[in-house]
Amino acid sequence: MKLQTISKFFLIALSLMVLIACEDDHLHDHGDHEEAYGIQIKKGDSVIFKLLNTKIDTTIAKTLTVTGNESGELNVSFLNEDGSALAEVEEEVEFAYTLADTTVATIEKINYMNDKNQFKINIKTKKAGKTQLEIRLDHEGHSDFKTPMFDLEVK
Repeated sequence: MKLQTISKFFLIALSLMVLIACEDDHLHDHGDHEEAYGIQIKKGDSVIFKLLNTKIDTTIAKTLTVTGNESGELNVSFLNEDGSALAEVEEEVEFAYTLADTTVATIEKINYMNDKNQFKINIKTKKAGKTQLEIRLDHEGHSDFKTPMFDLEVK
């Protein structure tokens, strides 16, 4: 009798550990899509900011800098692990961001570009200063990808 009770307890404990240990805390299939590991921001044909694997490419810029009243159209591309643009971003994901201080600037999402891996934005400035920005790809109430907060400077 004692051995049966211990066996049942062990089986229940093992089952709970398996359920708790599950890495995926949301209930959808990620499928075989490419994962984002970074972002690249371009103005026209020029790369003005790049972040890959949580590290800013300081050979391009240490901060995202906007001069004047607005940035104009900026193209935000999401990058794969080797730093090249994702072949495609799923249509179900949404470009999202967090801007720490909206008294310095605001961000206007313009549109989702046709080649499926870029979003167009415009940063509208309010005053000179620095704030922090986080860029995300959101999907069904959670982030599939997000950058660490990085500096946005308005001059």
